[in-house]
Amino acid sequence: MDQPRLTGRLLVAAPLLQEDSFRRSVVFVVDDTADGTLGVILNRPLDTAVDEVVTDWGATPARPR
Repeated sequence: MDQPRLTGRLLVAAPLLQEDSFRRSVVFVVDDTADGTLGVILNRPLDTAVDEVVTDWGATPARPR
């Protein structure tokens, strides 16, 4: 049975999820294929520049206001 793809969707952590990596997170799913899923946590800023993690996105994001 084919599973629906999550690309372009937001995933919001359930309140009971206590795993530190995803606790209280909102994830934007960038790509979801049979090979794996790539997402970005939107509500947890990092001190790392986007282009250091995803080189193709370097010019796309704006700084938070």
